[in-house]
Amino acid sequence: MLDLSPQNPVPALDRSPFACFRVIGIASANRLFARWLMAACAVVLIGLFLPWTQNIRARGTVTSLSPDQRPQTIHAIIPGRIEQWFVQEGQP
Repeated sequence: MLDLSPQNPVPALDRSPFACFRVIGIASANRLFARWLMAACAVVLIGLFLPWTQNIRARGTVTSLSPDQRPQTIHAIIPGRIEQWFVQEGQP
């Protein structure tokens, strides 16, 4: 059983007799990976709060439910634009 109490600490590994540790040195890839991971998480977190709009192009016809908003063609000799209707559909 391991006795990991403050009175009996585990001795640190002496890496000097091992040639492979001298060749490899201190691994900085872990710190580099941690920095890249933190940067990616920060970008994703910031991206969650950016406004997001989705647009789509389509062809179709827009119709209106009320008759006074529907486009109506009137053939007249004098060109112009009707600003307001004073009669309603079905009015006598």
